[in-house]
Amino acid sequence: MQSGLRRGEGHCSKRRGWHLSCPVFMPKGLLVASSNALREIGGGVQRCNVEYISCLEAADFELIQVPFEYDLDLVSKIRRRVNPSASQVDQPRNLYGMISEAIRKHSPSHVFFSLTMFSKLSRRLRQDYPGVLQVFLSHGVEGLDYCIEERLQGLRRGSGGRARWLAERTLGREFFEASEQRRWIDAVITLAPLEYEVERWLGSNEVLCLQRSLFETPLTHAPVDGRVGCVSTLNHPPNLHGLLELLGCLDRERPSDLRLRLVGGPASYSSEISQRFPFVDCLGSLSDSELRMEAASWCCFVHPMFVYAKGSSMKLASALGWGLPIATTQFGSRGYAWNEESTPLAKSPADLAALVIELSSVADFCRHAEGTRGIAALAPTAKEAGEALRRFLAAERLGRDRAAQ
Repeated sequence: MQSGLRRGEGHCSKRRGWHLSCPVFMPKGLLVASSNALREIGGGVQRCNVEYISCLEAADFELIQVPFEYDLDLVSKIRRRVNPSASQVDQPRNLYGMISEAIRKHSPSHVFFSLTMFSKLSRRLRQDYPGVLQVFLSHGVEGLDYCIEERLQGLRRGSGGRARWLAERTLGREFFEASEQRRWIDAVITLAPLEYEVERWLGSNEVLCLQRSLFETPLTHAPVDGRVGCVSTLNHPPNLHGLLELLGCLDRERPSDLRLRLVGGPASYSSEISQRFPFVDCLGSLSDSELRMEAASWCCFVHPMFVYAKGSSMKLASALGWGLPIATTQFGSRGYAWNEESTPLAKSPADLAALVIELSSVADFCRHAEGTRGIAALAPTAKEAGEALRRFLAAERLGRDRAAQ
């Protein structure tokens, strides 16, 4: 998937910088993220980055990537094993030097941190480069998923997943570090209304909830009667919980010809699911082209979610762009404008199972697909999202400049 980013020095526009007296707005920005997160092909993290990049480019930013690798020495590995925090990750030793060099070379107006940021690094950047704004491109607040994971483990096992003292310590550390990180940055961009409120609670200075745009193109549909599909990262606790809840209901109520095609892994999870639920066909990981070919045969896209997981679902954007009928929940549709009159949202696993069965028939495919197209029409284009982002960051720039005066 092409991101359109320039690696290295890139083209230097003569009209770069902030123009507050006219609509022209062509700043430079550094995009700081791990090399893995910046891969052009991958899962939700990579797709989320592609969406952010598209919006920033639509906002006329000239982006310069600053990819980094996490330290892999023995001490760093031991520290991550002892303290597996998603928020409080050790800052790579050479990262500040890489960012500082890029700032001196390119004179950016912004530094964008995607997925991960580091409080000590941001504090030092604020001290050394006070004129450069720091913006966090959020993929979701990690503490939310940690709390959900603990609750779901307790439901499965009949007790808490970890020792209570350890869970309390870890959850408190997640939120404390998240709050500390936000002390030193100027703004946060997020993709779901719930995340907007959480960011405010964490103390973020300025927050923009950027409504989801769609980048997938419609499929050439050839639905097979009784065939539905689901794309899921199975070792993500909210995904696994939702899928198992749905499959349990479908196992009791489904018609004999219903087949659920499951795309994703890890393989150890999918093989266990297929053994437990014989009507599930586990396909493993597919390339983008393979997935489009497979999804063209589905009567509907199934997105089972019964908790408010962090961020917003990347997979649902694909289904909306493809034009498939969608069976999901209020939790699964977070981050999207929705019309429940044309495409209802399930309230429970039993409701979702009934909806999947209803949508599994080819006979009503065109009518249900029309509802999906109506929801897709509510999403902003990349240009519209870029304009919203441009206005937000221009206002934040002006606020900082006035404060400096």
